Amino acid sequence: MTSHRKTLCVGLVCVDIINIVHHFPTEDSDTRCLDCLWQRGGNASNTSSIIALLGEPSEFMGTLGDSKEIHFLQEDFANYGICTDNCVGCRECCCPLSIVILNSLNGSRTILHTNKNLPELTLEDFSKIDLNTYKWIHFEARPSCDEIKKMLQRIDEYNKGTDHILHTSVELEKPERPQANILFDMAEYVFVSKQYAMQFSCNTMTDAVQCLFEKCRPGASIICAWGELGAAAMNNQIGVVTCPAFPPEKVVDTLGAGDTFVGGTIYALGKGLDLKKSITFGCKVAGAKCGLMGNKHIKNIKLHV
Repeated sequence: MTSHRKTLCVGLVCVDIINIVHHFPTEDSDTRCLDCLWQRGGNASNTSSIIALLGEPSEFMGTLGDSKEIHFLQEDFANYGICTDNCVGCRECCCPLSIVILNSLNGSRTILHTNKNLPELTLEDFSKIDLNTYKWIHFEARPSCDEIKKMLQRIDEYNKGTDHILHTSVELEKPERPQANILFDMAEYVFVSKQYAMQFSCNTMTDAVQCLFEKCRPGASIICAWGELGAAAMNNQIGVVTCPAFPPEKVVDTLGAGDTFVGGTIYALGKGLDLKKSITFGCKVAGAKCGLMGNKHIKNIKLHV
């Protein structure tokens, strides 16, 4: 792959307002927080951050509201060196917002998400970008799966007419979005969350990749992270492969751990590593992140592909 070409992550960006508490509060109680901070969130946004922190040219594409939070988001993207030139501004729309309760005892995160009126990205928006500038495009499955399918079809058409094959991946995370099933056979790499796989009666990560592999396109790979048990993946060339988790000595913050796994795995695959080594690297990056508050310090950790 040409090194100067970017990895593009398409999906949501939001503001995470993180409240760190000593223990999870009981209902109708008055709890004093240990700390409170703002952080840029959203699956595709987080994944673009990890790719940038690992040293690859990274871009995010999505819709942006024009409420006052946009200044924080734009400044934070710039601090990570993430390109946002192709984002679509939406007038009189609010930036999505998540309230996160972070339990300092075990690192668990509870999320309350609000998205009032921000529209989703469309094929018309996506068709304006120059596909020649990318080596990989990753999609977060959003409610607008029909539009995402059309975007992936556009990439398929592009790949038919070029020697520069543009790699694709899609993340299916939320089980409350069954419409995302139409994306199983649309990408080269399919990331499936534990929660998404369990709706298909998959009780282990190997069950998940074996059961859901048949839904993927010929030649594709399916990847499933299973929390503290690690991850599994499958393709026709090597069958099923697994790797363990790499937990930190103390779990500090699990917010965005799944997005970190996706970003680390895409980075490793883009470097030419095989499927097993790539998910292993993804688990190592995700494990390191869980021992840190936020993700900025990942760039200071020695992680070798």
